[in-house]
Amino acid sequence: MEMQSMGRTMRVAWVLATLGVAGGAAGEAPESKRFGDRGQLVLNGDLAITAGHRWGEGNGSLNDFTFFSVRPSVDYFVLEGLSLGVTLGLGGSFGENSDFTEVGAGLRVGYALPLGERVSLWPRLGASLYHQNIQSQFGGREQEDSASIGRVDLFTPLLVHPTSSFFIGLGPVLAVETGDFESVSLGVQSLVGGYF
Repeated sequence: MEMQSMGRTMRVAWVLATLGVAGGAAGEAPESKRFGDRGQLVLNGDLAITAGHRWGEGNGSLNDFTFFSVRPSVDYFVLEGLSLGVTLGLGGSFGENSDFTEVGAGLRVGYALPLGERVSLWPRLGASLYHQNIQSQFGGREQEDSASIGRVDLFTPLLVHPTSSFFIGLGPVLAVETGDFESVSLGVQSLVGGYF
């Protein structure tokens, strides 16, 4: 009898332990992936609208401009919060005396700072090279030219994460260009992307 009772107790304990383990596994929340986790790949695109001043050796005049650009990019978090990325850029500008289009590519580094469960800040510092085609008018004379530009920019977007792998963001961007022309611009840039 005692052996039967002990056997029954062992079976009940085994069943309860099994149910406890299974129940714990089923009841556990899936591991949350927070934006900026190490090993994350981020596919995103920036849409920029900036305003600034440009001056160059060719005409020596100051030129106000408004610039629009689209930049698809890929970033990878090499460490917790630290990202490295590459970007391609297409853009154009319509200014007081000149219009230009550009194409280029660049590298950047960023750091993701979580501000809450669904909000983060992702400042990024980038360096890129661009080739520009410029159409200008000075003194009633039209002129076409091209330029090579090096650009350093700081973009600090505030991101909202409506789901665990998607974000939208908006923030200020400061860009400094040097090369055939020089400019400083300040604007607002938006981005949308996903990560896995």
